[in-house]
Amino acid sequence: MLSWEPVSDRIITVRLRTHYTCATVIQIYAPTEAALDNDKDFYNQVSAVLDDIPSYDLKILMRDLNAQIGQDTAGFENVIGKEAMGQRTDNGLRFLSLCSSNGLRVGGSIFTQKRIHKGTWVSPDGATVNKIDHICISQ
Repeated sequence: MLSWEPVSDRIITVRLRTHYTCATVIQIYAPTEAALDNDKDFYNQVSAVLDDIPSYDLKILMRDLNAQIGQDTAGFENVIGKEAMGQRTDNGLRFLSLCSSNGLRVGGSIFTQKRIHKGTWVSPDGATVNKIDHICISQ
C-alpha cells in the first residue's frame, strides 16, 4: 500500500503498487435516489477525486453507488455492456455520466451471469431485485 485517504464520510481512496503498475481503488457510498440534489453533488466530488489520480494508474471505483443503470446502452456504449439490469434512475444517469467522462467501464454489465446472481439489493418483501452496487475499472 502506497497511501490511503479518507476524502469524506462517503469516499475513501487507497493506492496500491502492483507488479506492473499502480492501482487506485475508490470506495464510495453514494446518496440514495431519494436524496436532495445538493447531496447528489457528491458525484462532482467523486469526479474531482478521479481527476487527482495519476493518469497511468489503474482506477477501480466500487461499492454502494445506489444507482440503477438500466439495460439501454444508447449513449453509453463505452461504459456499460448488454448484461445490465433494471430501469435507469437519476442516480444511474449521474453515475454513467461520471464513468463516461472518466473512462470507466461498469464490470457487472459486461459479463454474462445468471439472473439470480445479478441483483445486489432485494426489497424487504423479496419482490423487487435491483443492482445498485457496482465495480468499475478504467479502460
